[in-house]
Amino acid sequence: MADTPETDKLVKKEPEAPAPEAPARDPITSRTTSSILLISALLLTGTLAWALWDEVYGQRPWKDTQASFVKRYNRYLKRLQRSGFQSEQQVRESAEYQDLDQGARAAEELIKPELQVIDRKVALIDDQLTVISDEFQDRRGRITVKNYQIESADAGDKAEMRQ
Repeated sequence: MADTPETDKLVKKEPEAPAPEAPARDPITSRTTSSILLISALLLTGTLAWALWDEVYGQRPWKDTQASFVKRYNRYLKRLQRSGFQSEQQVRESAEYQDLDQGARAAEELIKPELQVIDRKVALIDDQLTVISDEFQDRRGRITVKNYQIESADAGDKAEMRQ
């Protein structure tokens, strides 16, 4: 068999280059991070447990005192309520209260005619407002619609619509 020249080969071989240097190790792909994640998760869980304990028990030492105060104050208020109705009745029966009550009723009787005049004027004004409020609301609505149409119109139409 005859030797074939290099040009007859199907695959040409390139000259071999020197071996490349080893690539730098990537710290993320070259080692596991599960231990770091485990430690972080345990620290976060511990911090959460401590924060909850501190919120419920640690920072609130007055809760027992507060509950005791509520019980005592409720008893005090019930005692006042029982004796309060008797003292209110006594006040209503006293001569000073009777004098003040009669004075207040007499003052109301003196101003009663003026109050009636004022009430009639207020009723008249309410009737007048009722008559004009529907027309006012209708016109205000039309003005609002026109303002919107002007604002959303083209620049050339705005001046014409304003006139």
